[in-house]
Amino acid sequence: MSRSKKKTPVAPIVGPKSQKKAKQFAHRAERKRVKEAVHTKPLGDIFPMRREAYNNWHFPQEGKLFWGRSIWPNAMRK
Repeated sequence: MSRSKKKTPVAPIVGPKSQKKAKQFAHRAERKRVKEAVHTKPLGDIFPMRREAYNNWHFPQEGKLFWGRSIWPNAMRK
């Protein structure tokens, strides 16, 4: 795998390389709200919306930057 290359030239602007931990936390919060709604509300009531439990603007990564492959060929290495 020493010669493997990325297919999409993208990198985070500010923050960690991955949002995995933030996404795990957000989905746990979402599942918790749905589970509470199932046990407390009668049938037919509206469940919490998908993004009510968390705000993806509060994730640690500030965005992604797409660059051309010709600018930094070494950055395309995994």
